[in-house]
Amino acid sequence: MKIISREMFLKLPIGTLYSKYRPGVNEGLKIKGEDYICHADDWYYQDLIGNVNSSGSNETFDILFKSEKDHSSFSLDFDTEGRDGFFNEKQLFAVYEKEDVTQLVERLIKALNRGYKKN
Repeated sequence: MKIISREMFLKLPIGTLYSKYRPGVNEGLKIKGEDYICHADDWYYQDLIGNVNSSGSNETFDILFKSEKDHSSFSLDFDTEGRDGFFNEKQLFAVYEKEDVTQLVERLIKALNRGYKKN
């Protein structure tokens, strides 16, 4: 992993795994998407944390509040893109390198095999 500037981040390819970074803290986990056509310094991303499969924010809240009350399961959406839209020139990014992504995938597979065994 490495910490880089916004200027360096904007040059990275689609598919780069990253978190926004502030001193000592990584925020979220995202996949960099295509550049936003209207602004060369903006981009799309896919969030890998907590995306509820819904038709919008009202339905998302309904689903989450229902699950809080009755512990019901709900589907996640890992393919919907959002647009960053924040133009903070001083924003730093924690960028996962290929080895980091490989280790993350391997660790998730271990968790899957250990924590989700069929009984």
